[in-house]
Amino acid sequence: MLRLAAIGCSLSALLVACEVRPPTVEVAYAVEGMHCDGCAQAIVAEVSEVKGVRSVKCTFESKQAVIVLDDATSLAEAERAITKLGYTISPAAAAMAPAASAQPPASR
Repeated sequence: MLRLAAIGCSLSALLVACEVRPPTVEVAYAVEGMHCDGCAQAIVAEVSEVKGVRSVKCTFESKQAVIVLDDATSLAEAERAITKLGYTISPAAAAMAPAASAQPPASR
């Protein structure tokens, strides 16, 4: 096995270490309607069951859910998993961005 055995590696271990994973899709949502940590835990449990979801993070404190998916094909189902629990979601970037009128004009 070429010199892999001499350094304690097998060809299969080398192939696993070099595995190329397809890119993932990460989406963040502002979640309205959560009242406690139990709400966030329910969202994590429900969204984790969706096929194609790699990870879910949701906290009551941030009022956000961040979902990492294998690809965008599972996005609608992940969103439905949250809304069927009774929560309202919106893209976090839009929800977190300050309104243009709230910023004072730049002075020169």
